[in-house]
Amino acid sequence: MDRAIIRNGYDKIELIVGNNDAMALGAIARLNEDKYNIAGGDKTIPVIGIDAIKEAVDAVKSGTMIGTVCNDSQTMARVAIDSLYHA
Repeated sequence: MDRAIIRNGYDKIELIVGNNDAMALGAIARLNEDKYNIAGGDKTIPVIGIDAIKEAVDAVKSGTMIGTVCNDSQTMARVAIDSLYHA
């Protein structure tokens, strides 16, 4: 995150997508150091994560994160097996 900020500056970062919620929350923690993505603040960079862990859902509710994707691995596995079986 530090390298992206140093290389591009905040004004060129349009969105941050974390490969998982922990990475997204880490990015938010770094943004918070410079007063970005503070609940009720005026400086925001949209951040999205994946996994829908409790901390990420709480961050979405507070407005510090714009979204998280629920990774439903059981349904994905069932669809994959059904697809193989019916192929």
